Formats: sequence, C-alpha cells, structure tokens
Amino acid sequence: MRWTRAALMGLIVGEGSFTHHMKMPVISLKLHENDPQPLLALQREFGGELHGPYSYRGVDGTIRRSRQWFLRGPALERRLNDFVDAIPPSRKRDQFDVWLAKYFPQQGAQEEMFHGAHSRKPDRTREVSIQAQRNRISKVLLLPGIVHF
Repeated sequence: MRWTRAALMGLIVGEGSFTHHMKMPVISLKLHENDPQPLLALQREFGGELHGPYSYRGVDGTIRRSRQWFLRGPALERRLNDFVDAIPPSRKRDQFDVWLAKYFPQQGAQEEMFHGAHSRKPDRTREVSIQAQRNRISKVLLLPGIVHF
C-alpha cells in the first residue's frame, strides 16, 4: 500500500512544522527513527531531504531517537502551492498562513495563493472568504505566544 497525498498532508497537519533554518523557510517533520516509511513517502512525493538518525536525551532522561524530513530552498518553492491548496482550515492552517506571509510576502498577498492557481472566476463569496482569511492571519499575528516558530 502506498501513502496517498491526503495521508501525507494529514501527517504534516498533525506532526509537521512550518519553521526556518538560518532564516530560510522550511517545512519539516520529525518521527521516531524506527518509522522512516512516512518520511520516505514525503520525500518521494514532494522532494526534500532526510536527516538522521539522531539520538538525544529527553527532559525525563530517556534516550530519544528520530529522523527528520526537510523541504526547503528550490524544492520548497516548487511545491509550495501543493501545501497552499491542501492544508485544511485548522490551527495548523493558521500557523501555515502566518509562516507563508512571513517568508513569502509576495505570494501571501496574492489571492490565488490562498485558494490555488486553479480557482474559478472571483465572486462575492470568494472575496468574503479571502478577506476572512486575511483577518484571521491578522488576529493570529496580534496574539503573542499563540503561534511559535
């Protein structure tokens, strides 16, 4: 059985993060080192890099082992619309929208980036939806401590 794009997006919504490395935007996902299959599927589907295994001591003193997938640089730029189109309304979508506005301001300002390049003609409902999404981003930006990068 293969990982579907929907399942991979669910994994990103549940476990992924929208962050940065050396001031460059990154989408990342960390899993236990004994579970590399989802990370390999992410790499096949979207590109990116696999890192690890890592070993470190947790706060409780136990040894933790992990592997991590990173999507950054040109690979991220090529696949960004896949995430814009697929991440559903959720707390993670709010985090993604703030991250998008921070690292891709030219794209965050374009209406099609909020609704995908294949959207139909603009209508009043779409305009209201776009404005509501922009308002949600503004509210998130105004609440310190809610969104962590």
